[in-house]
Amino acid sequence: MDGGATSARRPGLDWRLVAGINLLLGALLLFMDCTDYSWANNAADALFGPLVAIVAIVSMCGARWRATWRRWRIRIASLPSLIEGGMQVALAVFLLVPPFTLGGLFSLSEMLSERPIQQAVSPDGRRVAEVYFRSVGAYGRGNGRISVRVRERLLPCVERDVYSLSRSYASGSPEEYLQWRDNDTLYMSEKQVEVKIGPVKVSYPSAITVPSTVVQLLSLFAQAGR
Repeated sequence: MDGGATSARRPGLDWRLVAGINLLLGALLLFMDCTDYSWANNAADALFGPLVAIVAIVSMCGARWRATWRRWRIRIASLPSLIEGGMQVALAVFLLVPPFTLGGLFSLSEMLSERPIQQAVSPDGRRVAEVYFRSVGAYGRGNGRISVRVRERLLPCVERDVYSLSRSYASGSPEEYLQWRDNDTLYMSEKQVEVKIGPVKVSYPSAITVPSTVVQLLSLFAQAGR
C-alpha cells in the first residue's frame, strides 16, 4: 500500500501506434477506392470501408482521454479513414431508403448470385484471370453481367478489375470466355476485343463520387415524380 488516494489509469495504446494504424488503413482504403484494385472477396471488399470507419471512430473517441496535442494528432490521422469509410456506409444506407430500396436490393442480389465461370493462367504463370457472371433476372437485358479480374499468384488476396460487360449473353455455366494473347493482353470472345492489363487505372474517390451519385439519383427521382 502506498497510502495515497490516487489511482493509476491503465495506459492505452501508444498514440503513435494508433495514429499509424489509422493512417495505414486510410491510405489502403483510399488506394483501393481510387484504383482498379480490390480485395479478392466480395464480402471483404464490401466490409472493409465500414470496418475502417469504425476503427477511426473508436480511435477518435478513445483519444479524448489523452493530452490535447496527442488527441488532435490521433483525430487528424483518423480523418481520412472516417471520410472514406463513412462515404461508403452513407451510400449503402441511402440505397436502403425508399424509393431507392429496390435498386439496393437488386445490387445485393446480383452480388450474392455472382459465380466464376472461367479461370485462366497467363503464359508466364504469374497471373490468373478469372471471369465472373452475375445474373440480372427478368429486370435486365441479356442474361447477366460479366466482370473479369486479374490477380497475381504471389498475392492472391487482391485483384484488379480489368474488364466488365453490363449486358452479356453468357449462359452463366463454365465456358472459355477469354484467352491470354500474351502476358499482358486478354482476348474477350463475346465482344471480340483485346484488353491490355497495363498500368493501374485511377478514378475519383468516394468523397467525390458518393455525393455526386446521391445528387444524380435525387434528380432522377424528382424528374420521375413530375
